[in-house]
This record gives sequence, C-alpha cells and structure tokens, in this order.
Amino acid sequence: MIETCKECNKQLDREQFYYDLNIGDETERKWNKEKFNLCSSCWGNKKENYKSLVGNYNKYKWEDKKIKVWKMIKNQAGGQMEEIGNCQTCKKWDDEYEVRNRHENYCSLNCEQNRDKGNNDDDNPEKERKRERESKITLLKSRIKELKAISNRTNEQETELKEKQAELAKLENQNTQEPKKTNYLPWIIGGMILVGIVGIIIYLFTRKKRENGSKE
Repeated sequence: MIETCKECNKQLDREQFYYDLNIGDETERKWNKEKFNLCSSCWGNKKENYKSLVGNYNKYKWEDKKIKVWKMIKNQAGGQMEEIGNCQTCKKWDDEYEVRNRHENYCSLNCEQNRDKGNNDDDNPEKERKRERESKITLLKSRIKELKAISNRTNEQETELKEKQAELAKLENQNTQEPKKTNYLPWIIGGMILVGIVGIIIYLFTRKKRENGSKE
C-alpha cells in the first residue's frame, strides 16, 4: 500500500522523509494508524494545529499526551524513525528550535527559566480543554472534507462521515454554550445596601420609641 499525505495526497514513497502522526490514546492510535501522514511541506503548514494535543509536562512524562510525531527518514539501509518532541514550556516542536537541547528539552534559556513560574496557559484547565476542543474540531473538519471529496464512498466511509459530522456538531455546540461566570459583586453590594437600610430603620424606630418613653 502506497502512503499518501492526508492534506495534499502526495505519494510519500517519493519523498526523502515525511511525518507519521500517532494521535489519541492507545486504542485511538490503532484506529488512526496511517490516517495522519503528512509530507514535509504540509507538516510545516499544519504543525501549529497539533500543539494542543501535546498535553502537560511533569518531571517524568507528558501528562495526557494525545500525539506522538515520528519523522520517517529514508536512507540506504531502508529508513529510520526520529521522534519529534516539544519544548516543555511553550510546546514548540523540535524542528522549530533555534537551539536544540533534547536532554532537557527547552527551546531557549527563557523557557527553561520560566518552566516553574505557573504563567503557562497549561495551568488553566478550562483553557486547555478549550484548546483541545478546537484542535479536535480542526481535525474533524479536515477528515470530513476528505470523505466528502470521495465520489464513490463505501458503506464504511459513509458511516464514518456521519459519525464525524455528529461529533463535530456536538463539539461546536459545546463552544457556543460554554457556561458564563456569575458576577456576585452586584449581589454583595445590594445586600450591603439592604442591611444598611434595615439598620437605619431599626435605629430610627428604637430612637423614636426611646423618645416616646422619656416623654411619658
């Protein structure tokens, strides 16, 4: 079977190297196998979209990492695989590094110094979930476009198309119905004013009662 780029349909056996994207958890990666191969040009154009799948980093591993990228290189011995990693702080891919440091995996001294400051968006779970939804939406739209471009779709492809469209509609609906944060400040101010008014009424009533008592 001849592998093709999922974006431009270029035959990858004619390329000096290409990128094999393993997406999802263990089960999903088996299902996604050979569906996310990119030529070098398309990888350069699309790699930013996949950063949200990288996950959070701790000292021992990437947490919830939903993507592994392999650079498939051809040579006289047949070929080799080189894993493409990310900067631990800004998630920049290895092939974007100005200075590569695979042992510590930081793209710059600045990223290394800021790794523990907690100013990364990854510390915000809601932003991370939103980025992941947006990345899934991008991937779903791409796959739906591919399936729609097939003139004579098989029953399996028709089923996949319907499933992808339903999943896309669900994710887009989540984006439009994100819960709004309640602003409690007006309630607090209103409560304080109400307590003040009640206090004044009680004071005036007590004072009037005291004055009436002294007259008697």
